Amino acid sequence: MSLKSKPVSFWAFLALIALVALAWFPATGPFLWFFAVPLLVGPLLVHIFLVALLVEGFTGRVPRILMIVPLAAYGAYYAAYVHQGALIAQKSTDLRTLNPGKVLDFDAKSHSLVTPNALSLVSSYEIPVAYEANKDLKPEGYLSYRLIPRAQCKFPADSQHRIQMRGVLFGDRLEFQQQVCALEFPEAPPYKIVTAVKRGHEEEWGKWGIGEQIIELSVDGAVVGSFRTATVWRMPVMPGLLLGGFLGFGSPTRIDGVPEGIDRQRYDTPESIMLGIRKYAASDLADFRGFEQNAPALARVAEEPNRVENETFAMLKAIVDGQNPKPSISLGFSIAQNPDRLAPFAEAMAKRFVELNQSDSRDVPNRDLQLLALATGIAALPRGAFMNVSELIFAVVQQTQPTGRYARERRWPTLYIRAGDAGATAFEFYKNEFMADNFVPYLRMLPVLAICRIGQADPDTITEMKRRFISSNAGAEVFNDYKSALVVALMKLGEESFLRENTQSNMRARARDWINAVLANKGTTEAGPNNCMAEEWTMTDYLGSAMAPSLQWVNRAWTTRPQNQAN
Repeated sequence: MSLKSKPVSFWAFLALIALVALAWFPATGPFLWFFAVPLLVGPLLVHIFLVALLVEGFTGRVPRILMIVPLAAYGAYYAAYVHQGALIAQKSTDLRTLNPGKVLDFDAKSHSLVTPNALSLVSSYEIPVAYEANKDLKPEGYLSYRLIPRAQCKFPADSQHRIQMRGVLFGDRLEFQQQVCALEFPEAPPYKIVTAVKRGHEEEWGKWGIGEQIIELSVDGAVVGSFRTATVWRMPVMPGLLLGGFLGFGSPTRIDGVPEGIDRQRYDTPESIMLGIRKYAASDLADFRGFEQNAPALARVAEEPNRVENETFAMLKAIVDGQNPKPSISLGFSIAQNPDRLAPFAEAMAKRFVELNQSDSRDVPNRDLQLLALATGIAALPRGAFMNVSELIFAVVQQTQPTGRYARERRWPTLYIRAGDAGATAFEFYKNEFMADNFVPYLRMLPVLAICRIGQADPDTITEMKRRFISSNAGAEVFNDYKSALVVALMKLGEESFLRENTQSNMRARARDWINAVLANKGTTEAGPNNCMAEEWTMTDYLGSAMAPSLQWVNRAWTTRPQNQAN
């Protein structure tokens, strides 16, 4: 028999062998597995081989005895399918017999429900509020969730991001609900706590058995009801074209365990059944008006930004008083949002920052978090307030001994730049740093920006800045942070004509427009062009308005930030 007359089953089998070999061959295997070719093509070739073998055996093109192979394969599959169906039916009967109905007259005016499903529960069931335990939230220890009408979903943001708005998905298709949102914020349950706890695991992909969970309902620590649920990876009626489908792992299926007499349309989860909490109908959400008892909570949330600000400044006061509390990692960001309120703390912050940078303070509790908050806050001080502490901060920048190469600049990059506000006394230090150029690429701009804030330089420094700017023009189409730092520094030092003469026409349009905006003094502040900042600040350290770039790219044009209006 020639190759052209070989049956389809032969070629399918040969292709399957070749695919297996290529999948395990080091030169081709990783590429094939990256695109999931064995999982997508392999099962298809198996089906082609089996079906072709069955047809070719029936028509006599291959020996009929070979029909045993596809008949045995598909027969075994459907035998397993029927057997799994019987197991599921028996499990459903057992669960519906064992599971309880309503076990507690839940009243949202006297009970607080704590469950790991809090968000999904308030999104789909008639309950004003549900809580989720969260030990990281101090002092509340819980997150609360409420469903509220879309008209009430706008709250002023707080600097600690305690208030969150969540979208709501509802229905079998999990459609987004435009008319409502879910409000999330830390809150301790005010009433008698009813706790839902899950034990066990749902069935994992690829396993034959049935996974089982128990949801225990407790009041004041005493279990008042237990509800069992079960899931299984149900084999599809037709073996799929993917590997999982052929082997029987089709899709996760929840086994019906709802007792007889329960309205499955309105009560379909363990919590809703045991507590008698009804499920919303689509019409309920279409005209949702919220719960009257949530009004006090919504009023508290509206005041949350002010309360958070007061708490963050109270934490700052404790730090500068030497009490060593444990601040959040975002405390610096929070206090930097109100520079005017921060200004009176300038000297106390600088003094504490100096103390914590001493070698004998390494064992101070929460030292690193306090230093991070202080560094962010000091860098965000208004210009006048910072000038009163600039020499203290400059002394830290000079005296801090790096623990590794570039460690000093990498640890406090914002203060390294801001200390340039100390003025002429700081120039020699930054000149030496600039000339040595001993920085990793992303830090090279730091001494340049500090010199920009100083506002003066000697001829040698200016000449070197010009040389580096011209040198960087060899790749004019590439406009990086360092090149933009040289632009603002040279502009501040009176080299506008040099910049105009050496700005390359082949720069990308956005960079060329930025330089033109700088040359036109657009966004120039008391600190300098673009607030003496590179085109962008690419590091993670937060910049307050005292240091942030003045120019921002909006609607394909460079505009001035509201807090950095030109002087």
